[in-house]
Amino acid sequence: MKNGLILFITIIFVFSFTYTNAQWVIYDCSTLPELTTSDGMLWEENDNTSGLTENGVSDLFSVVDDTEISGNKCILIEEYEGVKKESFSNDWGISDPLVGLTCVFRVKAADNILSVQAINDNTYRYAYVSTRNGQFREEFTIEYPDTLDLSYAGEGIRVHLPNSSGWHIYRITMKGDEVKLYVDENTTAVAEGITSKTTSNNFIKIGKTTTANSIYGGLFDWIVWDKSGAYAPGEGTPLPTSLTGLTTSVKELNSEIPNDFNLTQNYPNPFNPSTTINFSIVNTTNVVLKIYDAQGSELETLLSKQMPAGNYSATWDAAGFASGVYFYRLITNEKSAINKMILLK
Repeated sequence: MKNGLILFITIIFVFSFTYTNAQWVIYDCSTLPELTTSDGMLWEENDNTSGLTENGVSDLFSVVDDTEISGNKCILIEEYEGVKKESFSNDWGISDPLVGLTCVFRVKAADNILSVQAINDNTYRYAYVSTRNGQFREEFTIEYPDTLDLSYAGEGIRVHLPNSSGWHIYRITMKGDEVKLYVDENTTAVAEGITSKTTSNNFIKIGKTTTANSIYGGLFDWIVWDKSGAYAPGEGTPLPTSLTGLTTSVKELNSEIPNDFNLTQNYPNPFNPSTTINFSIVNTTNVVLKIYDAQGSELETLLSKQMPAGNYSATWDAAGFASGVYFYRLITNEKSAINKMILLK
């Protein structure tokens, strides 16, 4: 009994994602920025359009219901006129930029911008986040068509991301002038570099205000940050389990070493909105578990890490995706396998 209890505690320690979240400052986007106190600071309107948005309140920001997750709220930022510009910043009071910071947020394109983009030579933007640590700054944007941009890393980095208009989780880390960008909690950075932009500002800012001919339409589900270090996915304090859109959890089913590599059929199938995927690996190996749409475009990376031999269970929450056929693929150093599944809402 005692040995079983020790094994259970060990499994929970290694594989559970329900740790304390004391390190994270959380803005859940259920209230307007100027009404939200976060980490003892109020979001402040800045870089305003004189005479149009210079009033200290949200002119272009609004709280809306999430059409995909019942009861969830999001911040909608829409600017289609080309003259009104508005942003909000929150001073996060970093005293030592070399300690590092981590900022994570979940965003998607607004429905309206998807119907008007790619016309009239405008730049169509789904999201903008500026991170500034008192010495250096970086600007992250999502733009049509399916482009992620880090403005100041090196000479600027642009990365193609299929389906960037849909919900994704983005993680930016800064340590001094070192910047890295991760997508959907994949442990491999999609972009990294040394920012060339210096600043005395010390805040996170959302909402782009200084670019002409830029049309903005985006939804923020939540924004969190941790000032205790620059943490890649899987490092530092895990993300709070209360946040929506965290698509994967992985646990060990038992301590037996399997005889064969195996990827089972997900269950339930069809499913709505979450499903379980079991797999077995016979040696310690790098393990990658990915989700694809019916056209073969990669949508999610549920898992990307080295794991010991064992039998495992992973969960995919597809709340942000439409009904249809999807595929999941398990890749190790030695083998790979792929199966089909059906999301039916």
